[in-house]
Amino acid sequence: MTTLHRYSISEKSWYSESWLWLAALFIAAILAWVFFSPLYTLGIAGLGFAISLFLRSRGKKRVGDYIELTDKGIIFGESGDHSCIAYNEIKTIKFSRSWLPSQPAFLLETRIGNKKKLQPDDYENGDELREQLNRGFTTFNCKFEK
Repeated sequence: MTTLHRYSISEKSWYSESWLWLAALFIAAILAWVFFSPLYTLGIAGLGFAISLFLRSRGKKRVGDYIELTDKGIIFGESGDHSCIAYNEIKTIKFSRSWLPSQPAFLLETRIGNKKKLQPDDYENGDELREQLNRGFTTFNCKFEK
C-alpha cells in the first residue's frame, strides 16, 4: 500500500512572502522622510502598494493548487489540470533561485524532456514537503546538477 501526502497552497501561505518586502519598504520610507523629502516617501508608499497588489493577485491565482507525494512519484494539481512525474523518470534535478528570499526551488527534468518547477515554500508545510522530496530523490538515486 502506498502512502499519500497532500500539500496545498492556501491564501494564508502567501502572507509570509509579502511582509518582508513591505517591512523593508516601510523602513526605507521612514528614512526617506527623515533624510530626503516627503515626496520620496510617497513614491515608496506607491511602490509598496503596487508590490502588495501584485503578490496578492499572484497568490489568488494559485490558491487551491496542490501537490501529492506517493512512494513512487509526484502528482501535481494546478488550475484544474493534473499531471504526475514518477521518481524513476526524473533525468536531472537543478536548483533554481527566485527573487524572493527563500530556499531554492527544484527544476525537475524528465527523460522525455518535460520540465517542471517546484517551489516547496509555496505550499503549506513547505519544510516537510522539501524533506519528503529529498527522501524520494535519494531513494531513486535522482541526479542533482548545480
